[in-house]
Amino acid sequence: MKHEKILYALVILNLIISVAALLNSLQAIHRNMQQEELLQAINAFDVHQAAGEEFVFGQDRGLVAENLYPETDEQPAIEQPADNNTAVAPSQPEATKTEAKKPEAKKPETVQTIVDEDGYVDLGLPSGARWKAQNEEGLVTFDAARKKYGHHLPSLKHWDELTKYCKWEWAENGYRVIGPNGQSIFMPAAGYRNFSGQIGKVGVFGNYWSSTSKNKEEAWRLGFEPDKISLATNSRNYGRSVRLIKRGSLFKEIRD
Repeated sequence: MKHEKILYALVILNLIISVAALLNSLQAIHRNMQQEELLQAINAFDVHQAAGEEFVFGQDRGLVAENLYPETDEQPAIEQPADNNTAVAPSQPEATKTEAKKPEAKKPETVQTIVDEDGYVDLGLPSGARWKAQNEEGLVTFDAARKKYGHHLPSLKHWDELTKYCKWEWAENGYRVIGPNGQSIFMPAAGYRNFSGQIGKVGVFGNYWSSTSKNKEEAWRLGFEPDKISLATNSRNYGRSVRLIKRGSLFKEIRD
């Protein structure tokens, strides 16, 4: 009886040692697999880094991509808004399209916008032009806008300057346009009116006349959507928004 108990104890001890050895083997295999996956991830990271591409480690490895890569501020592609109008390239390449979010320098974010007694804001633009803080009422044709507002209607050169020197930030239903001096104006996406009088794309599409005509049928305008801004020519008979300016010295003598 005594020998049987000793034998039974030896069997149990041997079983415990075998189980412990098996667990150690499984842990070693798991560690090797983790190391192999990590080496593969590091190799992939090196390949993507060399190619200038972004690579995100798997979340199962406990590595969060945000800790390895700073957030980037990619600029959206500038395209023509799809409003069934003809877009024509301007004479100067830089006037045909402009990139949103392309400030000349970093803008202060705490500058309080000052509106003068006539409702205009000095954005610190090179031309010295001041832009009105709000749109004129309604959507009007090109000829009606030129007749009513005259030299207060911005030219193509003024719109081009506004897109080049200001930072454009989409704000739900329009753009906040921040000038070099940090002051800003808001350009609402008021849509457009077609030949039949129907108004479309309110809240997602902004369309503003310039004072610059191309010919008897078309004139230049600025158009934008949340991810694109463009300068193009459209029919003079479309109804568009109007934003007025006080002209500065740089473009004062240029006839549009």
